[in-house]
Amino acid sequence: MNVGVAYRDLLEDWQPLPEKCSTADAQIRERIGLLMPNPHDVWWTISEDGTMNSAELRNQVVEAIRNYAIPFVLRYLDIKNLLELWRKGLSPGLTGKQRIEMLCRLEIALESKLPF
Repeated sequence: MNVGVAYRDLLEDWQPLPEKCSTADAQIRERIGLLMPNPHDVWWTISEDGTMNSAELRNQVVEAIRNYAIPFVLRYLDIKNLLELWRKGLSPGLTGKQRIEMLCRLEIALESKLPF
């Protein structure tokens, strides 16, 4: 499960505004398992032998979303938190080059007092 936040104002001028955003459009994104206390990729499996039933699966997914995905999204709804993260050299979901390019654009926009 991927989690991300996309900022319209950080899209390239040539990029059309997506009708629906996906994590590919997000300037910060992470796999939900990497947001958990013991960071690792998480896969939920439903097996024929009943080792995980649908109620158990639902509960685990809802718990992961509630405890990890929602706080991640809420933290980065404030673009200043993203700016702080990028200034520290971190860029979940982006390459280092993408981070630097977007950080420059964001800092210029903030200096110009654009709507960030």
